[in-house]
Amino acid sequence: MRSLQAAVIALLLFLVPGLKTQDKSPRDYFDELKSAGAFIHTVTDVKGEKISAPDPGYVCFAENNSFADSSGLFLIFEAMAYDKHYAEAEATVASNASIEEKKIALARIEDIQHRQPYVLFLTDELLSAIPAESVDYFRKGGEELDLSLYMEGVRDWTVAFHRFGETDKWNSVNGKMDFAVESSTMRFMLFVHGDKSQVVNGHCEKINKHEP
Repeated sequence: MRSLQAAVIALLLFLVPGLKTQDKSPRDYFDELKSAGAFIHTVTDVKGEKISAPDPGYVCFAENNSFADSSGLFLIFEAMAYDKHYAEAEATVASNASIEEKKIALARIEDIQHRQPYVLFLTDELLSAIPAESVDYFRKGGEELDLSLYMEGVRDWTVAFHRFGETDKWNSVNGKMDFAVESSTMRFMLFVHGDKSQVVNGHCEKINKHEP
């Protein structure tokens, strides 16, 4: 990941119109990467076998921003959280519980996911595979969103954002940016702090639209 200074400079350039012209649009670059398999997660299971799954994250395109349009710039994010009730319900669904118990568990999962539709909720199994300090953060109700900026089909930087509670606003760990997503419309706003604060807005959509 680039330095914080470089990340902020790249974001400020994001807002400067007319610096150069590209034939490809931001969506063209995104589609090219997706077709090449850039947004597929591959993990190794307990048997040592590799399993591939579509990226559960989101892609965001800026609106009314000539530099973003001409430089092929877009954002990718993935949000994660842990909810004890969600994890317990997931475990119930995967167990030998009765059909009625599984129905109740599924209803609980749907209710929690509906409140935060773009957040990936970690199961106890996934939680056990991450560093202890992160486990403690998630168990205390912390949530994390990793935001990456791509330019001309190349990832320029990734910044982590945190929040507590069900709010639309995420605060960057480095304190230089805020990111907000309205979950019902998936519209976003990216705030860049500094001597001349800037705001970028647009819309987000699932990277793999056909995934649940």
